Amino acid sequence: MAVKKMIEPCGNDFTPSAKNKQVCDNCGFIKRKHICNCGCGLGLGIHDGALTPAVAFAARIHPRKFGFSPKLTAIVGAIIGHDYDVRDSRGGHITSISISSDGFVMATSTASSGGGALLCCADEMSDSLTEWVTELTHDDRIEFVRIYRECVKDWRG
Repeated sequence: MAVKKMIEPCGNDFTPSAKNKQVCDNCGFIKRKHICNCGCGLGLGIHDGALTPAVAFAARIHPRKFGFSPKLTAIVGAIIGHDYDVRDSRGGHITSISISSDGFVMATSTASSGGGALLCCADEMSDSLTEWVTELTHDDRIEFVRIYRECVKDWRG
């Protein structure tokens, strides 16, 4: 008897496993931990095919789609307010970014109880974001810069 495959709206196939979990046929990851290969940037348990404008924007600019690191993906997600399913060592995701007066990037996480974590220096983040932004369309670039200016508090003066 053949196992019935399930197909997500993005087109990826999943086979139900023994404990009623779904496993990706390509990589073997359990569905809820899997990042969709269609470029939407969503965990497949979230992906329902009906993307809001904010989620569609997040999917279009997903840094991993352009070959950038999980760290940059987490930073971009925090800036635009989207959870790209990148987790820190305590299982949290970055929720906000600020730049200290001495030029260090600080982040808050859903796994912390108040204090911020040092991510990198502001110049390093700026260089990475500049390289990544060049990959975006003109309209997405303008939208990201607008959101960045609204959401990232820069204390350098």
